[in-house]
Parts: sequence; structure tokens; C-alpha cells
Amino acid sequence: MAALLAADRRGPEHPRRPEPDPFDYHDAVRAGDIDAIMDLFSPSEYAYAGVRDYFPADGNTFPLLDTREKMRDYYRRFYDAATVTDVALTNWYVGEWFLFAEARWRLDLEGGGRVAMMTVEILPLGSDGKLVGRSGYGTSFE
Repeated sequence: MAALLAADRRGPEHPRRPEPDPFDYHDAVRAGDIDAIMDLFSPSEYAYAGVRDYFPADGNTFPLLDTREKMRDYYRRFYDAATVTDVALTNWYVGEWFLFAEARWRLDLEGGGRVAMMTVEILPLGSDGKLVGRSGYGTSFE
């Protein structure tokens, strides 16, 4: 799979840039490793995230996460409230400037219970090949 992702699909007129593997992000969220997740986001080019917040601190389920600190807090709240038991990529695409990922998640909630959800996201890439944001949404818990 990695060889397929590493293939240069842009042609000779486009400079080669490090290309992330969409599985790196989903492996990190599956593991609950906030530091590994944040390492995938560009420290110098991070712009924003606009994604569903399943465990909002202030009731806002679609916050603007316009700093890396806000993104880190989002993940802290998420992992304080749930444990990811599985993330399966059901559809993905690596473009020149973005990753697209559709995923099925299974969670164990801190207060008890198991839930599932689907998410779909576009994750733009910076000039360093790292993620510069997230834009997407997810279904309600099933």
C-alpha cells in the first residue's frame, strides 16, 4: 500500500513533496496518541479545523479550531470521553494538496456503552507535506 501511495501521480512538471499516508492519521487516532496526531499537523502552516465536536466543552458541536492548541484540546476532550476501539477507512484519496478520508469509528464511552459513527473529512496539506487543517463532519452516534 505504501508503494502505491508513494507513486508520483503529479507528473514531471510538479516538484516532489513528502506525501502523507492517510493511514498514519487514522493509526494515531486509533491509538489515542495525541502527540502523534499533532505531529502530523504542520507547526508553521496550521490554519484551521472545522469538524464535529462529539464532546464539546461549551455546547458548540461545530467549533472553529483555529490554533493547534484548540485542536489539541479537542483531542483531549475526545479521549477523556471515549476510547477508540476501531477506525476503518472505508474510502480515501490522496490528492496533490489534500487527503480525503471517510471512516467508520467504534468507540467505548467513558461512562459506559459502545457507539459507532461515520466521518468524512478533507485534510489540506502544507508545503512541508504535513496537514494544515481538517474540514468535515460525522454522523450521530449509532
